[in-house]
Amino acid sequence: MPLLEVEELSVHYGAIRAVDGISLTVDEGEVVALIGANGAGKTTTLRAISRLVPCQGRLRFAGRDITPLRPHQVAALGVVHVPEGRGVFPRLTVMENLELATWNRRRDREGIRRDLRRVFDLFPRLEERAHQPASTLSGGEQQMLAIGRALMMRGRLLLLDEPSMGLAPLLVREIFQVIEAIRRTGTTILLVEQNAHAALRLADRSYVLETGRIVLQGPAEQVAGDPRVQEAYLGA
Repeated sequence: MPLLEVEELSVHYGAIRAVDGISLTVDEGEVVALIGANGAGKTTTLRAISRLVPCQGRLRFAGRDITPLRPHQVAALGVVHVPEGRGVFPRLTVMENLELATWNRRRDREGIRRDLRRVFDLFPRLEERAHQPASTLSGGEQQMLAIGRALMMRGRLLLLDEPSMGLAPLLVREIFQVIEAIRRTGTTILLVEQNAHAALRLADRSYVLETGRIVLQGPAEQVAGDPRVQEAYLGA
């Protein structure tokens, strides 16, 4: 049984159909990439899975129908969303941002300490800036904080929306190295990313979206070798 099953998912914004009847699966331990141009429906798909936008179709997580659930209920089950634009709380310190993510496990103090150590091992700069407001961080550091906050929730499925957006090439490489390290811990990842080169190198499988529909899917290496993908997204 896949960890995540999306069946005939459709999302409308007024008269605009942003996602048009797509189906996809993510197996436990996989990294699955959603690639496509701006406006293809990638971010909307993640927002629907997190139950942040109304949708039609069916969503199952670990065999449970999560379609009727609210966002906080989905998060409590282990679906953790790192949104496009990072979404950190700018007036709170780095530590306060991380602590907010433990809202559903306050009594697990030892586990929280272990997870905090893990986040600081992955992102030493966050430990250095632990008592600074998040607003004082660079864009790359805010992305690190957003991912670190997600890890503090101990999610089984990590939804990553454009983690490299707006970052310098050196930081992009660093962020993807961290995503690879997270993957090695067994965390399942559904990745939305415009940097198709980086996404397809990291992913096990990939889906290509165009105007709300899946037009290609398969093993990431196979998708990367498709002439349409090479021309449209890889600059070949």
